[in-house]
Amino acid sequence: MTTKTAAMPGRLSLGRRLIRGPAHVFLRLLGWRLGDPPPPLRRYVLIGAPHTSNWDGFLLFVVTLAAGVKLTVLMKDSLFRWPLGPIVRALGGKPIDRSRSMDMAQQLLDLFAHNEDMVIAIAPEGTRKRVSFWKSGFYEIAEQAGVPLVLGYLDYAKREGGFGPVVEPGDDIDADMEIIRTFYATKSPKYPEQAGPIRLRPYVARNRARAKQGLRPAEPERDEPGDTR
Repeated sequence: MTTKTAAMPGRLSLGRRLIRGPAHVFLRLLGWRLGDPPPPLRRYVLIGAPHTSNWDGFLLFVVTLAAGVKLTVLMKDSLFRWPLGPIVRALGGKPIDRSRSMDMAQQLLDLFAHNEDMVIAIAPEGTRKRVSFWKSGFYEIAEQAGVPLVLGYLDYAKREGGFGPVVEPGDDIDADMEIIRTFYATKSPKYPEQAGPIRLRPYVARNRARAKQGLRPAEPERDEPGDTR
C-alpha cells in the first residue's frame, strides 16, 4: 500500500547543497529536466526503472543530485583508497565487499541498520537486456530493513527524471506490484524493445504464503517460457 507518513530528511552537507545548482544546469545541457520531487523521507529503497541503457544509472544519479537526495552509491571497497577515497565518499559512496557476493543483501541491511539517512538505488531488472521477470531483492530488502520503496523514474519521451509514489511493503505483494506496474506503464524507456514486463516470478508470492503458514519455501521453478534467470 502507499504510505501516508514521512519523516523529514536529514540536513544536506555543504557539498551536496553546492552541487545541486550545477546538477540542474548539467541536466538542462543534456536536454533533461527534473520532474516530480522526492518525498520527505530519510531512508528508503529507490527503484531505478526503466533500465535499458548504460545511461540510466548515470542520469538517475544526476537527478538525485539535482533533487538534493543523499543517494548512497555502493562501490567496490578498493575505490576508497587514496587519492579517490575522499572524493568517492563526498559523492555518497559506501564500500561494499564484492568478495562476499552471497552476502550482498545482508550488507545492504547492515547499512540501513547503522545509518539514519540512507537512500539506496536498486534496478530490479538487474540488467539492461530484456528479462521476463524483475528480481525480488528490492522488495525483500526494503521489507526486512523496515523502509519504504520510492519509485524513481526516467522518462525518455519527456526527457524527465524524478520520483513517483511511495510504497510501503506489506502483506499483499501482488497489490504492491500492481501499483508499481501502473506507475511505470506511463514511463518511456530509452530502448522500449528491451523493457520486459514488470512482474515477479510466481513462486515469490507462493513462498510468501507458505512462510505465513510456517512451511518451508518451495524450490524455484521455471514458471513461464523465456525465464532466463
